[in-house]
Amino acid sequence: MSFTRMEKVERALLAGAVGTLAAWPGEVSWTAAFGTVVGACAALLLGQGLVRDLARLSVNRAASTEKRRIACLCAESTIGLGLIAVALGVTALGIVEPVTLDHSELVLLAAVILGGGFIAKDYVVTVRKETDHGSVIVR
Repeated sequence: MSFTRMEKVERALLAGAVGTLAAWPGEVSWTAAFGTVVGACAALLLGQGLVRDLARLSVNRAASTEKRRIACLCAESTIGLGLIAVALGVTALGIVEPVTLDHSELVLLAAVILGGGFIAKDYVVTVRKETDHGSVIVR
């Protein structure tokens, strides 16, 4: 698998971010309500996508590639919005169980979220109207 220059830079930045968190001195832990933790995960995922999109726009501003119009939503954004919905729902239901994440769990969580965001960036969820959806075969 070959990566573009932008993807190589992003991978290096993600590794640097996770490495910095892993090497952070002292005892690092975080205790928060479950909904807050889920919301923070959503914010990290959506923030990663925002930074990537802004970088892509600034680098590709003068690119003369043909643009395509499709009705879709980035999978990364879909997952992030879903996590926000879960966080709001859990909080609205009054589930405020505290979750404590120690240093290694925070590093693992950040690595999973950022790695998942890197993978999800190239997938989209297509939105279209299908009047006879009973005849659709999903492969």
